[in-house]
Amino acid sequence: MSYHADTVHGESIRITGHIPEDKPCFVISCNRGEIAADTLRAAKEIMNPHVLTATLHTAGDGQYPYVEQSEYHICIGPDTFSPEQVAAGRAKTPYMDIPTLLTACGIVRKIGEDLFGKDGFKIGIHPGYGMLSEEPEFAKAVVDEGYIFIGPGEFTMSMMGPKDNARDLAMKSGLQVVPGAGDIHTIEDAQKAHQQIIADNPELADRRFRLKAVAGGGGRGQIVFQGADDLPAKFEEVQNVSYALGWPSHFVMELNIEVSRHYEIQLFKDLTFYGRECTLMRSSQKEIEEFLAPESLMDTDPVAAKELEKMIQAAPKLSELCGLDSVSTLECIYDEESQNLYFLEMNTRIQVEHPVSNLATGVDLLRSQILYAFGAPITLKQEDIEFRGHSIEARITNLDPYSESYGPMGGKTIERYLPPKRTDRMRHYGYVNSGNTLTSFDPMFAKLVGRGHDRQEAIEALFRALSEFIVDGPAFRHNIPHQLFVICHPKFLAREYNSETMTEIRQLFLEKFVPFFDDKFGKENRYNSPIVADAVNLFYGQHFH
Repeated sequence: MSYHADTVHGESIRITGHIPEDKPCFVISCNRGEIAADTLRAAKEIMNPHVLTATLHTAGDGQYPYVEQSEYHICIGPDTFSPEQVAAGRAKTPYMDIPTLLTACGIVRKIGEDLFGKDGFKIGIHPGYGMLSEEPEFAKAVVDEGYIFIGPGEFTMSMMGPKDNARDLAMKSGLQVVPGAGDIHTIEDAQKAHQQIIADNPELADRRFRLKAVAGGGGRGQIVFQGADDLPAKFEEVQNVSYALGWPSHFVMELNIEVSRHYEIQLFKDLTFYGRECTLMRSSQKEIEEFLAPESLMDTDPVAAKELEKMIQAAPKLSELCGLDSVSTLECIYDEESQNLYFLEMNTRIQVEHPVSNLATGVDLLRSQILYAFGAPITLKQEDIEFRGHSIEARITNLDPYSESYGPMGGKTIERYLPPKRTDRMRHYGYVNSGNTLTSFDPMFAKLVGRGHDRQEAIEALFRALSEFIVDGPAFRHNIPHQLFVICHPKFLAREYNSETMTEIRQLFLEKFVPFFDDKFGKENRYNSPIVADAVNLFYGQHFH
């Protein structure tokens, strides 16, 4: 492993060359929050040709700094449409309503024509993550209107979106998939598939399986069943969920991985940028993500390291088969019982946790994605991609870790917002400021990333970033205390965690740490990051600072 001492802005390795034409380029963010702010940051860092930015925002999001910091900002309506508007065919929010977004983009086009003439500029639309970022219809509509879609195109989304099709392509590419079957439409199909899987894999007879709607995502449209007797009732249940969501009765069946680790592989077209581990989740939502390379696993789990290496080597073939023309991520799951790493799905968009890859490899995936979309050629070769240390990300949310439900509690208005200073070791990605009020779209309002020569240094950098992050307001709640507690847990420090570890950490936090903290430091200081950091050190008997 090599390490390079960089300037404060360490993401200096270029994936692409320069945009070949001198025409001015507009970059429109069709998303909100942290990804909108980072998209505009990445666009503004492109010095040649001239790049102008435009933000499409709802009324509630108009308060945030990134909106005012873009050259053009267009309000696209209320945060949510009324029930009457939704019944008439609108999406729930303007961010997911294609006609609304395209109308706003047309305003930007008119601005461009007034400034540069009808053919004197280009417009690229970045979908971010979530919202419409993986909707083929939106990608097609953007291109049909003469804009550039900054992300994987309609063809790739259509190939990799349906879970059965993605599974088939993965197998053709040489990727190992979870034992199972696709093309299930009826209970008879499901029963036949289950019987065949057990016949082919007798060792799985006592294992549980998962039915997944082909159109599903984010954990929706999935159900776990135990054996043939349990299957009819569970199939009816997941079928009813699919009908309620407007999805067809079309499913895949896969082995349910009980104790697992969640790995990702980062792709840019057919280039691989190692991976990330996202095992530490709560309610299927990622909390902590860290850089992953076969070399970084070799000491703790050489079998998993070799499995990861095989998956990374096979990934470019899948990229080729699905026509990947931008940034994407392979989601994989490591079964600790069988010691196999399986492909799950491809996310055809930029990921929330992509800064982990940036800081570990020295690239800027978001900026490169924009450059490539506007015609800049890829110049980086696979043999020149190397990791430059380790990085770990913590998601910061307006959720209350002191509540057993870990739900949205307390106020939404932020009186003080003092993020840690950006250095070569620490990165803050956020979109709010002192005086802002969080809207109801997403509890995540920031991300912190620690970087170091090795994993220990990255943990120490993230600990410092968390301990220096001051966020408060009337009854405002945040999860910084829990993130500090997680990254100092012995199993995390030793990298000996799996899908069950977060439950264990959560129990220790609520049953032992909270009473300890309240007794020694006072309940009124629960959300004071520097004090919580001291308490975590004292609780674990360590000396991070």
